[in-house]
Amino acid sequence: YVVYDDSLQHIIQGLWPSGEYFGDGSGGVYTSSPTLRRCSSAVVLMSTSSSSVVANSNHHKTRFSCAMPLPGNRQTVVRAETYGLFMLVHHACEGAALIYYLDCRPVYDTYNKGMSRAILSKDADLFLAIFTTINEKHLDLIVKWLPSHLNDPEKRKKLKVPVPDWVTDFHIAGNQSADDAASVCARYNQIPEHVAKPVLHRINQIQQIQKRLSAVGLAFDRQSNKPNEPK
Repeated sequence: YVVYDDSLQHIIQGLWPSGEYFGDGSGGVYTSSPTLRRCSSAVVLMSTSSSSVVANSNHHKTRFSCAMPLPGNRQTVVRAETYGLFMLVHHACEGAALIYYLDCRPVYDTYNKGMSRAILSKDADLFLAIFTTINEKHLDLIVKWLPSHLNDPEKRKKLKVPVPDWVTDFHIAGNQSADDAASVCARYNQIPEHVAKPVLHRINQIQQIQKRLSAVGLAFDRQSNKPNEPK
């Protein structure tokens, strides 16, 4: 789904302008289960101008947002984050100057290592398309990382890495807007509960069997290594 300002005709046509974009990926309700996980990506363009249409709690506004299910069999959150970056360069106007903020450190690190390293990653196909499109469209793209959920004081206290000095309320609001868009899209992209429930039940059964076999194996190993009783 896409939320947009009616005056932004170029966005409706898939020609995204220069600006500061935020992206995020979500694994949905079954994110802990690789078999059932269905991911979604989101890209938002933030603005502080009065022409913006969707306001958030920090008084910064979303100029437009775009969220989409992650296509393909490989459903990982990191790939969903990478797909958001791919969507940005795919839809950007030729020659656009873009700044892309995301909270996924692996994607940030992989992109900034350059094309030669990125095409060796697990999501090489997307990174190849990203760098190829950047060159073909002559895009000026800067990718920056910031921690997620900085608007939550409790989670912010638990951060193990420092918050970059350049982060402001604008960046926190943009990151939250992208997170919200990806989460909403993910909810519409999930496997139906009546399909997922029996799969989760079988997974739980297998885990219990594996734990029991491990316990028996460890107990047998301890008995076999027991020293002989002194005579």
